[in-house]
Amino acid sequence: MRAAGIVPPSLAELENHLREDIQRRRRLGLEADKAFNDAVAAIGPAAVLEREFQKVERSRAVTVVNLVGIAFLAIAGFFSLMIAPKFFHPMVGPAPRLFAVMIVAMTALSWRYGYRLLPALANPWLRAAVGASCCVVAMIWMRCFVLYLLPEIVIRIIGRDTLLGWYFLSFLGAFAIAAVLAGVGHGLEKAARERKAVAD
Repeated sequence: MRAAGIVPPSLAELENHLREDIQRRRRLGLEADKAFNDAVAAIGPAAVLEREFQKVERSRAVTVVNLVGIAFLAIAGFFSLMIAPKFFHPMVGPAPRLFAVMIVAMTALSWRYGYRLLPALANPWLRAAVGASCCVVAMIWMRCFVLYLLPEIVIRIIGRDTLLGWYFLSFLGAFAIAAVLAGVGHGLEKAARERKAVAD
């Protein structure tokens, strides 16, 4: 098993399973050697087990990327809901309101249908890496927005109440970009599933 690349956490799990299976077979009346050989045969060849363990690891990596993407969407959604009432302020014109609706709709549609625009990457590790990279870019984008873009926007709107709507819109747009970027991992998984379903 070690030679096949199965490492200690998985190896310990296999050993426990083997011991339990041997004990179960001994309780059924089998001799020790027969119980051991049957239990080993039931576990299967090392190469097959290694492939199964790799699938589990890939699945965990993909799940983490999806959870991070969903967390970004939840954060973006939460802050967008906090900003939404501001668009009903009397000083906010119709153009920012219209753009706000468009941004929210595009964000929702990107999570629902965006996978159709993404490649169906067969390698799950590559999908996880691309998804994780997009989540990192989303974090960097939000940091840059808050540190560099937002102060410039504030300077430009000070004393100009008519630009208040555009100020709120900049926040909404920034969160939407982060949510769309974070959703790439989820979209890549969906694209791969769709491709596999069509192939099957």
